Amino acid sequence: MKQISVYDIIKKQNGESFANSIKTYDKKIFDIPNIVNIVKYAGTYFEYTIMNYLLSLISKDIKEPKYYEKCFPYGYMIVDDKIINYNYKINDYYIGDGFYLHNGQITEINKQTEVMMDYYILNLTNKTVTPVIKDEKSLKNNVNIFQNELKDKAIQIIENTNKTKSILLDGKEFVNLNNSQIIRLNLENTLYIYDSFLYYNKELKELNLPNVKEIGNFFLSNNKELKKLNLPNVEKIGNSFLSANKELIEINTPNVKEIGNFFLSDNKVLETINLPEVKKIGCCFLKYNKQLKDLNIPKVKEIGDFFLFNTKLEELNLPNVINIGDGFLWENTELKELNLPNIKKIGDYFLNCNKELKELNLPTATEIGDFFLFENEELKELNLSNVKKIGIKFLFHNKELEKLNLPKVKKIDDFFLSNNTEIQIINKKIKKLLEKKEKTKILEQIKNNSR
Repeated sequence: MKQISVYDIIKKQNGESFANSIKTYDKKIFDIPNIVNIVKYAGTYFEYTIMNYLLSLISKDIKEPKYYEKCFPYGYMIVDDKIINYNYKINDYYIGDGFYLHNGQITEINKQTEVMMDYYILNLTNKTVTPVIKDEKSLKNNVNIFQNELKDKAIQIIENTNKTKSILLDGKEFVNLNNSQIIRLNLENTLYIYDSFLYYNKELKELNLPNVKEIGNFFLSNNKELKKLNLPNVEKIGNSFLSANKELIEINTPNVKEIGNFFLSDNKVLETINLPEVKKIGCCFLKYNKQLKDLNIPKVKEIGDFFLFNTKLEELNLPNVINIGDGFLWENTELKELNLPNIKKIGDYFLNCNKELKELNLPTATEIGDFFLFENEELKELNLSNVKKIGIKFLFHNKELEKLNLPKVKKIDDFFLSNNTEIQIINKKIKKLLEKKEKTKILEQIKNNSR
């Protein structure tokens, strides 16, 4: 007797196209005729939903008729037995191509006099921009940016052959829209970008900010498409700048002096970055980037936590850095040269798991945190003549260090130089601290290795 597969049952019940959509979890499922009735029992994406569909072949008794909506991919929902495709969900608003839905009610814009731009409505008659969500403070603030660009300008709408729409101001493109989403934006008169500017926008591909001097927090924090960015006059950048963008391959910021937390923190492809004037960098700077080969930050003085976490950078020159936070170059395994001639304070997990560094000079350092050079396998000599305080597990698992000078340190922990087998020369003060801690094994190694 021939067995009938689950796929065959679905195919027979609803057709091959629908069956393939279920089989591959393809969004084309929404193109199937009468999909609203089918999807109430099938849904998409999640295994348990498909199982519910199979159960529905036997019984149509669904206790929670709207459970399936939870299983829709972002951008789809059912309203009055129709599949609605929306661009943004902000609070309890669903905003799409020329409409928004709130409290179950769909409001369509007047396409003769209004244009939807992301989650803003441009009124062509009175030249005003209003956010769809009236009580969202960040959206209200950013209205000023658009309004400033519109001032005293003639507005023209162009329907392009590629199905996008352009808004021209005095004949120059201001905005390019695809299904009401901003994909290209030109802000020639803007000097300051407020917090959360286009925070929800994911589709912007081109942005022109020729005169902007300062960018607030959460600038394009959810954008995933921008690949190149020119910021010739920006001097300050806030937190979470393009923090979810993984595609940016080129950025020009020749005058930036201060960068906040999570700057391009998810970017994985940027290979070169030049920041010749930057003096302060916040935490998680390019945190997950693995491709960076060239970094120029000659004037930086302060670096936050988790700077270039997990990168493959081989050389780094930081001639003016004074303070470094925790997790500096965490899990970098390739760094061979590091210059820190003016460093004062180093946080925890400095060069954690670095395997290649053979030389390190920290002549001005006074304080070092926990897990300093944890698992470094190559360093043979270290002179820390001005360091007064070190954290726990200093050089823990370093097995090659032969010479160590720490004349001003007053306290060490039980894991100091643990697993080191090659130490030969150590200053008198450290030797006394080892004796006080009864570290006979290390003391014996020093005695044997120095013969």
